[in-house]
Amino acid sequence: MWGSSPLAAVAARRFGDTLSANARYPVVTGALGEAGRGRVGLLDGVFGGLAEGERDIFADPDESDGEGTRLRLVLLRDGGLNAEDDADEPLAVEERRADAVQTLAERRGVRCDVVTAEGGSALERLASLVAVPDFASIYLALAHGLDPMAVPAITEMKELANQ
Repeated sequence: MWGSSPLAAVAARRFGDTLSANARYPVVTGALGEAGRGRVGLLDGVFGGLAEGERDIFADPDESDGEGTRLRLVLLRDGGLNAEDDADEPLAVEERRADAVQTLAERRGVRCDVVTAEGGSALERLASLVAVPDFASIYLALAHGLDPMAVPAITEMKELANQ
């Protein structure tokens, strides 16, 4: 889960936290610039391109034991709707990097979902990047029969820390 701008990276980290807490899903999050320095290698790893390379395209899907765990990339894009925002890098660099990562994922058979910010102000764009992912984390928890409000590991950690 990577954000294409500083604002989108905040939303990506929040989405990762809500998926971890609510749905108990492991997530790697960060800014797209950080991903390009090493984490992009995950696309070639055992849950990325290597898993796709080992797939038997002639296997009967009804007789297979199901696909193993696969990597899925969620790319949160700011969209450059407000060019006056203070940003670490020019908008054009962020957009090219986001396009490049999306292309890399598609070439390796890694599913890539893109959420693009909407709105004019930074607050509106952040809200648009956070609202649906927050709902998705709750829905995913419920789909797996989990109570997203009761996280036993967090309660136990607090108890152990207070001893």
